[in-house]
Amino acid sequence: SNGPVIIHRIERGQTIDHRYYIDNFLQPAANEIKRQRSSFATRGIKVLHDNGKPHVHKAVCDYLESEDITIVPHPALSGHLKQCQFRRMDKENSSIFTST
Repeated sequence: SNGPVIIHRIERGQTIDHRYYIDNFLQPAANEIKRQRSSFATRGIKVLHDNGKPHVHKAVCDYLESEDITIVPHPALSGHLKQCQFRRMDKENSSIFTST
């Protein structure tokens, strides 16, 4: 894939709620997509994320709808689908969010 990848440092003990998810992950990704695809913006973009509470919160769904981003349904138990990978970089106390 040649789409945007977000690398975001998370402090130890930081809680990620729906607002944090929108402000620090979804908006930056949407802004980068709009920058790269100025004529199409986010139209036709699809997002697949797990069923974690921050991901399924109404505010997140409303934000994605307002950006014309489609949510691909993700069944709770779907072993045949690849999950988003969260890799912890202990040495730097950072996290990397990538979608593969």
